Amino acid sequence: MMACHPGGAPPLQPASPPSCAVAAEHVRQLIGPERPRAGKIRDVLATRCDQDGWSAEVRACVVSTVSLSKPQHCKAMLTPDQHEALDAALDALALRVSASRVPQVCNEYQTLLHRLGTCTAIPPQMHPVLVQTYRDILREWARRATPDATILAARCSSMADTLRKAVAPPCGW
Repeated sequence: MMACHPGGAPPLQPASPPSCAVAAEHVRQLIGPERPRAGKIRDVLATRCDQDGWSAEVRACVVSTVSLSKPQHCKAMLTPDQHEALDAALDALALRVSASRVPQVCNEYQTLLHRLGTCTAIPPQMHPVLVQTYRDILREWARRATPDATILAARCSSMADTLRKAVAPPCGW
């Protein structure tokens, strides 16, 4: 009997918002489940979403995204703390996945940066800036869909040469 619902049909119930797991799995499907990093990215998104309490609006936005080439810009809906935590987690994942593919010249540059930290002949604020710049370059490279090691090697080689020329004499290298 439909007496409780004038017009004969019961009212539609609003759909419940997607869970963090559903939103993260949707991203994995967009990336391509056959791609090795897709599952790891899904896991990072699910963890950050759960731990940081992403809103129903953000989760619904993620699920409504139909293509990575046409994103819904859901990340902009996160709070600054949520955004920062997600970026940090994705950066850490990208670096872990790419660490084995970092060219040797970049490891040599990192060694130079470490040595630079012990040089008293340079301004103390120079070392942290160079270290952060190198981390930014690695993060940018690692987050690419297909990181090109030759491009990174050329960049590291150039930075190493510049650093050696600039600080070798005053640091006594």
